[in-house]
Amino acid sequence: MIGRVRNITLPNSKGLLPLFEAIINSIDAIEDAEKNLDEGFIKVKILRSSKSMLNEENENDSRVLSQIIGFEVTDNGIGFTGPNYEAFNESDTLYKQKRGGKGVGRFLWLKAFDKVEIDSTFRDGGKTWQRTFVFSLANPSGIRDHSLVEISDDSEIRTVVRLDGFKTLYQENIPRSATSIAQRIVEHCLEYFILGNMPSVQVFDDSEDAPILLERLYESLVSENKSESIEIKGRKFDIVHLLLNAHADLKHQVYYCGDHRVVLAEKVSNLIPNLKSTLSKPGNDGSFVYSGYVSSDYLDKHADQQRTGFDTMSEDGSLFSEELKWSEITENVLAASKAFLQPYTEEVKVRKEEEIKNYANSEAPEYRYIVANYPEKLDKIPPDFSKRELDLKLHEIHREIEEKFIDETGELLEEETLDEEYIEEQFSRWLQDWNDVGKANLAKYIVHRKSVLTILEKILKVQNTGRYAYPPEADNDGNEWKRSSLSISTSNTLRIGKLTECNAKKCYDWIPNSAYHNTAGGGPLFVDNSERIGGTNSVRPCRNEKLSTWYCNTSFKWTAVGMTQDGRYLIVVVSDIDKTMDQAAAVLIAEGAWKAIKLDGGGSTQVWFKSANLQSIIGGGRPVANAILVFSSP
Repeated sequence: MIGRVRNITLPNSKGLLPLFEAIINSIDAIEDAEKNLDEGFIKVKILRSSKSMLNEENENDSRVLSQIIGFEVTDNGIGFTGPNYEAFNESDTLYKQKRGGKGVGRFLWLKAFDKVEIDSTFRDGGKTWQRTFVFSLANPSGIRDHSLVEISDDSEIRTVVRLDGFKTLYQENIPRSATSIAQRIVEHCLEYFILGNMPSVQVFDDSEDAPILLERLYESLVSENKSESIEIKGRKFDIVHLLLNAHADLKHQVYYCGDHRVVLAEKVSNLIPNLKSTLSKPGNDGSFVYSGYVSSDYLDKHADQQRTGFDTMSEDGSLFSEELKWSEITENVLAASKAFLQPYTEEVKVRKEEEIKNYANSEAPEYRYIVANYPEKLDKIPPDFSKRELDLKLHEIHREIEEKFIDETGELLEEETLDEEYIEEQFSRWLQDWNDVGKANLAKYIVHRKSVLTILEKILKVQNTGRYAYPPEADNDGNEWKRSSLSISTSNTLRIGKLTECNAKKCYDWIPNSAYHNTAGGGPLFVDNSERIGGTNSVRPCRNEKLSTWYCNTSFKWTAVGMTQDGRYLIVVVSDIDKTMDQAAAVLIAEGAWKAIKLDGGGSTQVWFKSANLQSIIGGGRPVANAILVFSSP
């Protein structure tokens, strides 16, 4: 018994399911007693502890609600007769198979409650009997304190099922108010109401002045209903579309039913385009929520034992061609739901598309082509959106279109020839669409560039000095960094280091009156105070200036400039023999270098010497943007 209960699946959010099972059992018992619906009754009593708490479900309700510790379900059905009691004791009984019962509902009781107390008065063999027992895991068989006695024939026929000891895991995840619980019962048993098979049900709670009548709650809940049947591969599915008066616990959902019970609920707010969180009707101040109830013999067949889901349906029709794919069912049901809701979503769609069009025209021109050429993709955007959410959704659509055309472009490039028919019918369309994507990216760039220039303009207006001023950049460790440079003043003073500030005319180091009129960017600084920064094989110079580390440890033709403390210049050009940074540093330090900076390399490394033919000694003589010129004094 313990293992059987342990293997039962009951999600934390399904804590009311054992109660629903007890109510469904009562409905079946009344039917088995062959009573008319107006003769049968079910009474549900909410059992609470002495511990109280505020009603957080309704901020306008100041009443204090006690914790729910259990439920008591009473009916006047057939009761625990001999056959019914024997079936109760049999695991996975098929006794109620004709109704779709799986024989496991009672195990759900012990999944969520510590024990279940049964007190049943019934007629059998012309006599009246009272059977009592406790169902719990305390006994290996699950049954203890069983008693069966004959009582007076004038005793009231009734069965009481008391679900006691509500486990915290489930207790904390159910609504606490009697009204909310009653609404959940109506929603779960909605098919019984719809089909006219629901006996009188009342919910009793000490927090309520009078019992809650579920029939009235159902009538007040349903604003509109429509029934239809659809066929999927020859199988019939019945759908009841309902508009329910909205309240906090209701969301747009489709309920898939098995054996007259709700088995699976699927939220459809994000599956049906332009479906707002609540619906409204012209001339009606109320708000409504959509619920669709789907039933079918096919779903009855596939409902799992716990009725918490359906047995896996293959998504591979080639393997199980006689079976339906689950996606086929949901797609057809959603299509029917969309058609029912179309009068409520069409106005929302028109208004939403107008808002998107205005946004694209006034603030996001890069998305105009989506509004013009891909209106169907706007269905992916929910109707309730902020401007930021709208931009993100439009960007997702743009990227989706762009990636599609990139794939198509790759396929076109792989084609050896394109026939005339393809060019006439497909290529012109592809070219137009591809141009639209290109224009969108260009528009995005223009908007981005305009924003950057606007910000720069505001920054310049703030500065009184006329200089650019940016927040200092930092390395990965949070230390401020700047790129090294080589500077020469008008008096031929050389400086190697990191400048602190530049304006349109001059760059300055840490001495405010020391201005350098010619500056060339470079880096990294790899010799400082006559030492190789970081030591042998170190890549720290590159990391200090956010340069790739390979730039510090790869040997190729390159240029370095050093200076001594007394102002002499040292220019080293690595020529035929590649030299690493360590080797270049050794040469420079040996010549007295106090500081040294690495400049560009590869084809940019050249040495020209004034001669008759201006022959290049190193390099191929390709054009370069910057050069260091050395002149002899007159």
